[in-house]
Amino acid sequence: MMKRQHILEIGGRIAFAGLLFIGFAALAIELNADPDQHYKTNRQVPSIVEGPLEGELRWCRHLGDEALHDKACLRAWAQNRERFLKYAPPASSQTHEVR
Repeated sequence: MMKRQHILEIGGRIAFAGLLFIGFAALAIELNADPDQHYKTNRQVPSIVEGPLEGELRWCRHLGDEALHDKACLRAWAQNRERFLKYAPPASSQTHEVR
């Protein structure tokens, strides 16, 4: 019976050492990776919808606090709000009552 317990202890130690090795290998790979790698790939993703309003909004974001006094930025923000907050009636002409 002692042999079996001894074998289990050795097996557990080997498994523990293997997990430690895998952990240190993953740590070494992560530390050697380029830290800007994720940012480089995300910056290259183009916008799906690009129009004059999006370009104006991007320019206003670039201006920062100066955009608060810029009439073009105020107009672009108003158009953007209107685009998202505008009420669109249902497509069908018949209204269904909920009881």
